[in-house]
Amino acid sequence: MASANILVIDEDEHILDLFRNIFNEFNTPVETAKECSSGVSKLADRKFELVFLDANLGRITGYEILKLIKGLHKDTKVIIMSAHIEKIVIESHAEVHADAYLEKPLSLIDILSYTNRYVDIPGLSKKLAQKQNSNHS
Repeated sequence: MASANILVIDEDEHILDLFRNIFNEFNTPVETAKECSSGVSKLADRKFELVFLDANLGRITGYEILKLIKGLHKDTKVIIMSAHIEKIVIESHAEVHADAYLEKPLSLIDILSYTNRYVDIPGLSKKLAQKQNSNHS
């Protein structure tokens, strides 16, 4: 597993705050971008291990950003977030696809679970197990 180096691109400030708060609990900084131009700039400046990417970014689609990410850093893991996952999965079956798809509204367990698949954050597995056990109680 790679070390935590995470970028979140979403136009919704509440979603960006959610990710900041979640990863702050693990003392893991997360880069955020509210506009696609800012996200593209951050991607050009450095390599991220994991990118959470909104599928609908206004003028540019998440799929176009996905192609850019995979073109720059093919081993970067990309999780597409959307309220319309079925449509996104179908559209992205072209030449490039995301590593995972996360349906909005987002849940804490889903965010932790998908993150745990791709990056190593101390304490994350334990927290995820606690959350999963508390949901089954």
